[in-house]
Amino acid sequence: MPQPHKKTASGSLETKHINFAECKLAVAETGADLMEFSGYGAAFGNVDSYGDVIEKGAFSAYLSDVESGKQNWPAMLMQHGGWNVTAEDMTPVGVYTNLSEDDFGLKSGGTLAATPRGTEAYTLMKMQPRPAISGLSIGYYVRDSIYGGKSDPYDRLIKQIRPDRNQHRDLSGQRKSQDRQC
Repeated sequence: MPQPHKKTASGSLETKHINFAECKLAVAETGADLMEFSGYGAAFGNVDSYGDVIEKGAFSAYLSDVESGKQNWPAMLMQHGGWNVTAEDMTPVGVYTNLSEDDFGLKSGGTLAATPRGTEAYTLMKMQPRPAISGLSIGYYVRDSIYGGKSDPYDRLIKQIRPDRNQHRDLSGQRKSQDRQC
């Protein structure tokens, strides 16, 4: 029988990466001054390369707290904040305008800042014949999960997630050695 497993804020930061092609990234062409995008930061129900499955509703408690003002909106960072070595690593490149769950996963929308890094990210997202930035990624802590048994198609079913302790979310999937990606 699977045993429940809970991690607290002191647990390891994990990440998930979803390719833009999978998440149907939409780069808005609404105006020269707006650099908007939308896509998915996580997909529900798929077994990732680490054997994890994120359950539908895993973000609901966090999103409810964001809507009520109990939690801050997450910061939008490039590359998971880099190695957190310089101030630039932790400087947001934009703001999220939408975070919600639907049947596919964690739907995200945002506006990139009119700064050199925000403009660079937007330019890379719009490159043809394919985007140079190929996906969205999130950093998170598992609040509640169950380890699978031998007959389960997953190693771990993730039941509740919250973004990393600094409430950061990321645009791109460059992973740090201790991070996990799908």
